[in-house]
This record gives sequence, structure tokens and C-alpha cells, in this order.
Amino acid sequence: MKIRLVILLALASLAGMANDTLRVRLFSDKTVSNTQIRVRAGHYAWVAMTSDGVYVDTIADASPHRNWLFDIRPTSDDLSIHHSGISLGRYPILKLVPLTDSAWYLIKGYGPERVYEGALEIRRNGSQLTLIGEVDMQSYIAGVVESEGGHFTQVEYFKAQAVLARTWLMSNWRKHIREGYNVKDDVSSQAYYSMAYLQNSSTIRRAVRETGDSILVDSDSIPVLGVFHSNSGGQTANSEEVWSREVAYLKSVSDTFSLEGDKAVWTKTIDKEAFISYIAGKVNANPRDANFRVAVLEYKPLGREGYFSFAGRRMKWRDVRSHFNLRSAWFSVEENGNSVILHGRGFGHGVGLSQEGAMIMARMGFGYKSILAHYFAQTHVVSLGDVR
Repeated sequence: MKIRLVILLALASLAGMANDTLRVRLFSDKTVSNTQIRVRAGHYAWVAMTSDGVYVDTIADASPHRNWLFDIRPTSDDLSIHHSGISLGRYPILKLVPLTDSAWYLIKGYGPERVYEGALEIRRNGSQLTLIGEVDMQSYIAGVVESEGGHFTQVEYFKAQAVLARTWLMSNWRKHIREGYNVKDDVSSQAYYSMAYLQNSSTIRRAVRETGDSILVDSDSIPVLGVFHSNSGGQTANSEEVWSREVAYLKSVSDTFSLEGDKAVWTKTIDKEAFISYIAGKVNANPRDANFRVAVLEYKPLGREGYFSFAGRRMKWRDVRSHFNLRSAWFSVEENGNSVILHGRGFGHGVGLSQEGAMIMARMGFGYKSILAHYFAQTHVVSLGDVR
């Protein structure tokens, strides 16, 4: 009876935190046919629930002391759960509920092990599993920052990334609400591959904590589209040159900070005729036309250019980037026998914040608000409470 009361109180606590708790679909870009869970910190309980989410029973305690590895698989009409070869039963929904603070668990079986805080709900989806993590908003933001760029070190950089992650969330937290969760864990939402727990996690959590509920808004106090990329190569891109949508605060800016980054320049060698033929097909040109070949083989832009034009027709360089798997769509062309050598700048789409540039700015002493102002024109940081 006492254990059941503790579980019910824990479930009620999760429900009462609904405004600050997110439901995140985990492994959303993978096929999950079974999963293995081990508690690494704190004290949890496995709870069985009906298909409507009503508490049925507590079926197991879970803690590092026990060190049990729980195996969950779909059956024809529900879920089975085992540990150490012992069946704990079959139920419509299983939920791993934290009973203490500082509780986290490990998920095995799909690439590198992942570690998460909060609760975990598991449902059957045909012959597959749907895993939904329940985590408080700030812990989610910290996990996103680590997943998206946790290998950097400067706290002001992490603050800028935290503000962008929080800004995106405020505009998209109901994106998948009809599917039973708020967001996914892949890049179609925001990368959230674990809680923040690696070597820079304390700095990341500090950055999230010190930015509070801050978000980035435009001149009309509307949350911005907080996009970012790895390195601008020295100049960011206009949004309309990449996505055909002009956004006032996503304008090309000179970014000399990024030139000091490891990903500022690159080269790639490609078969010459394959390169020419692809571009010819995109602009409806004859690949043997002498003028066209000169335009392609002697292409050397003075700065970022979103388009290649020939005889009144044009294409986006991003198509070439995608087709040939290039680091960026900004490069010059050098003919070299039967090949072309592309001398490129930057890494990524080039719109918005350059991660390496922002990191270098932070290292030079710029604060996170100055970093965001550099990459997002006519924007400012505000408290979420000021725009609700």
C-alpha cells in the first residue's frame, strides 16, 4: 500500500508539472523493435498502465543497487517486460517513474548508449515500440545544447545556443501533440540524444540556468527562427538564397570570426564531366557548349552566391552541394585534367549563427547577447514572460 501511494504521488507530480514537462519521442528516426533499460542513478519504479493511461500496478523497483537490465518487447497486443530471464508480465503501457531527484536511466541497443533524466513511457506501435521521455524543460534544453554542439567549451557560446533552443521550443512545443508527445529527438525537431552529462555538462547546465526563460525575438517581438550551422566560411548566407524565403533578420553578414575555425575551408575533387553534366541539366544547357563550360570551369565568386546563372536560367548552388555531398554551397572551381577541384568555404547551409564563429566570439570575450546580435539582425533577447 505504501509503495502504491508513493507511485501515485509521483505520477501526480508529473501531471502537475505538465506546463514545465515535455514529452519527447526518443529514437524517432529509428525502427525500435525492442529496448533495454538500466537505471544508473536515483530510484525508479516500473508502473503498468491501461491503454488509456490509468495506473494498474507497480511491477518492479529499479535502482543502480539492483543493476537490473530490463528488456521490453512488443507482443501481439501488448508489451512484455523481463529482467534476468524473469517475466514481469504483459501490459498495454509501461512507464519508468522516478521516485527521487537526480534520477536517470540508460537505453541500450541502437548505436551508442543514451542516457536520460525524468520518466520514460513505452507504448506498442504495431510490431514496434514508441519510446517517450518526459523531462523538464530546462533539462531538455541542456540536452539539446550538448547534442547540437557540446564539444565546444565557452559558457557564453552555450548561452547563445540555449536561447536559440528555447526559442525554437516556444514556437514548436505543440508540433506533435496529436501524436501524444511534444517534439521528436531528431533534427526534424531538435537533436536531443541524451541528457547533458558529458565533460562540458556542468558548463552547459550553468548556461541554461543563467539564461533563465530568455528567448530571441524580432522587431515585432515574434520568436525568431533560430537556425545555425557549423561554420560560415567568413560570410553568412541570406535565407532566401537557401530556402526561397526572405526573413528580415536572416541576412548575410561578414563573419571574420569563423575564418579561425577548423571548418572554415575545404577542398573536394570531382569528375569534371559529371560536374558539368549535372549543372547543365539543372539550367537546361548543352554540356558541350563552350561558353557554358567556361562559365562552370572558371567559376570563382567574390563572396557567397546563392545561384548560378547561365543564359537567363539559374539554379541554386545548394542543389550541387546536396548532389555531390559537399560541406557547403560556397566554393570556386579549378579545372585539373579530367577533374575539377572545388575550393570551398564553411560547413553547413550558412544561414543564421555560425557555431564555430560564435565559439570564437565567446573566447574573445563577447557575451551571448552580442553573439546573437551579430548573427541575427534587428533582434533582441527577452524574457518569455514578456511575450506570453
